[in-house]
Amino acid sequence: MIASRWRHLGAVAALLLAIVTVAGCGGTKGGQATSTGGPLDTYVARVQGPSKACIAFITNGQKIAGFVSDGNHASSWFATSDLESGKLTIFSRQGFQLGEATISGDSVSGDIALLSAGQVLQEGLHFEGRRATGTAGLYVAAAKNGPDSFEAGWVVLPDGSECGTVDTFLNGTFKTKPAPKLKATVRIPPFGTQLPHQQTSVYFDVNPQAPS
Repeated sequence: MIASRWRHLGAVAALLLAIVTVAGCGGTKGGQATSTGGPLDTYVARVQGPSKACIAFITNGQKIAGFVSDGNHASSWFATSDLESGKLTIFSRQGFQLGEATISGDSVSGDIALLSAGQVLQEGLHFEGRRATGTAGLYVAAAKNGPDSFEAGWVVLPDGSECGTVDTFLNGTFKTKPAPKLKATVRIPPFGTQLPHQQTSVYFDVNPQAPS
């Protein structure tokens, strides 16, 4: 369990894919997202299947984005989509249709595909989860050093288990690898010590909208 040490992290600004900074106080704890102006809810779930991946959605009630990770080499950040009558089609940032989801009250369910290096590993994997409370949620860290950058994401489930991966762009090469265990500070070579924080905006990228 990551327990109470998350409470003192505060609002840490991080550069997502070396493009967008996000700041605020987290998720279901009544914080405000500066880019949306409204309270956010986070939903987390375990994805069924041998990968034991985790998925998270963050929404302001109108827009929704998220992340899925198997904690190994498969992960996808979701483009920001419209949430219409509690339903959404899930697209990756690159425009690949990954699946569908439905949010109803405190529950989320749907199906998702897992990608690794742009290739489909598995598709149609079902998930069912709940609104995140306590330390459960979606955590991120990112930074840039010249032309190199990284972006890390962790989904923490209500039982304290987690799935996390790190995307790196180093020397012109993109790779996805397992993230270090989520703590108040983590080391991401060659970027040094980083401060993960709970995701506080539905906007992850400069062109956040899913394809229409």
